Amino acid sequence: MDAAFGGIYVITAYFLGAIPVAYLYGKARAVDLSSSGSGNLGAGNTTRLLGAKAGALVALLDGMKGLLTVFAGRWLGFGTSVIAAGALASVAGSDWSVFLGRRSGRGLATSSLAMLAFDPIAVLWPGVWSAIGWKIGGGISGFFGWTFIWLAAYGLGRPTETVLLGAGMGLLMIIRRAQGNLNDPDQDNPLTRILYDTDRRQPSRELATGDGSLA
Repeated sequence: MDAAFGGIYVITAYFLGAIPVAYLYGKARAVDLSSSGSGNLGAGNTTRLLGAKAGALVALLDGMKGLLTVFAGRWLGFGTSVIAAGALASVAGSDWSVFLGRRSGRGLATSSLAMLAFDPIAVLWPGVWSAIGWKIGGGISGFFGWTFIWLAAYGLGRPTETVLLGAGMGLLMIIRRAQGNLNDPDQDNPLTRILYDTDRRQPSRELATGDGSLA
């Protein structure tokens, strides 16, 4: 495959990832998720405002963007380096959607299924931390699960492409968390947002009780 074709693949992966699933689903239910709850366009905020079934559907559809990117790359015959770049591009699209022109989701559902398709062994690390999150909180467990996935992959002897993909996913998560969602001077400081994934909520706009995560 030539470089131009690989570039088209990576760009297409970004646009696929940029499809704002939560935003579109919310609009179909007459709810603007970007200005309600935590303001995050992901499964957690969808769950909080529209219920668990809605959140699960959004998580699945967001995850499929990463999964399809990896499978398409293999079907097209690209090497692992190009596929890893495509996976990162799909996560970046999920985080900063060109269709919305601003911050969107956290990209963790997209990251999870992209890594599952790319290297199932590596995704065990954030999977374990996700389970731990039931006890210590989803925000801090997500931080450890994704910030250090590259280190776990290295320790498990995974290929270099897996280690670099994990590092890239972790970095994108940190940058996106640091930004927050709502343009509010009373937001928590960036370090707190990075560690705990906190954003000031707007209870008056919440429509349903969800699981309390800010995915």
